[in-house]
Amino acid sequence: MPAQDLVGHLNKDGMFGPKTSPRKVTILDHTDMIANVKLDAAWGVDYIHLTKIGGEWIIVNAIWELSSH
Repeated sequence: MPAQDLVGHLNKDGMFGPKTSPRKVTILDHTDMIANVKLDAAWGVDYIHLTKIGGEWIIVNAIWELSSH
């Protein structure tokens, strides 16, 4: 399945759309070089680990669970 078809299939009810996806970002912990963030969104919850390389934050790991609604 082409990527665009997959995106359309996954977003058929619009819950991934920027205007319809309520979200809250919470920084759980951070230092100068690493951070742990929680993202609550319409599709569920994500926990994201970030690190700072060359002055820019990058995602190194993400784990998520779809909402039961």
